[in-house]
Amino acid sequence: MGQRFIYEADSEVLIMKRDDKIQIAVQALKENPELLNFNDVRDSWPKLLREIQTLISTILEKESVVDSSALSSRLTLELTSYIGGMYVYLPQGDKVCERIARQLMKKEFNGRNYFEISRKYKISEQSVRAIIHDRC
Repeated sequence: MGQRFIYEADSEVLIMKRDDKIQIAVQALKENPELLNFNDVRDSWPKLLREIQTLISTILEKESVVDSSALSSRLTLELTSYIGGMYVYLPQGDKVCERIARQLMKKEFNGRNYFEISRKYKISEQSVRAIIHDRC
């Protein structure tokens, strides 16, 4: 009979909404970060998810965030809640950096400093003009 109770409890967990499960797990991690020692379970997670968790952990450690391992696990869990099960396109880093540079050029433009911007960003003055005037 004990097994039946466990089965019913497991069934209830299985029919809970995914977001509710994630919220429960996130709240539990907030209260007790050691509850999920990511290193114990990471081998059962997909490779990309493990790599994301490692990346987040590395960034947090570089920023001297206290308890970066627990926080990186929690952030990885939150990420699974947000995009889990979807196919997601992420542009390459250089494309993101190009967009940021374009925005900076537009901010720095004072109406006549094409040459200075071209030297700063190491592109032609013609390219600066195209970016400023949204022609590319």
